[in-house]
Amino acid sequence: NTGKTIKIASFLVACIFNESFNFMLRIMEAIGIKIGMNASIMTTRRDNKRIRNADERVLQATKEARSSRRLEIATKNELYEEEE
Repeated sequence: NTGKTIKIASFLVACIFNESFNFMLRIMEAIGIKIGMNASIMTTRRDNKRIRNADERVLQATKEARSSRRLEIATKNELYEEEE
């Protein structure tokens, strides 16, 4: 049934997002699929890349927030100096 397939797929995607791609290997092992070394290596690399990308996005957001705060402070200082 298509509804069940979609439901299973959405659960798997949520698990990958929240846990890791290695979680998929554990599911595959649980249903009796033999997992090879290449699959394990691939999921580890993919998880590491996912974590690096997330770290880079956080770093970029932090840089933008700092720049925004500096600009806001500089603008307030200029307005204050003009009032004096």
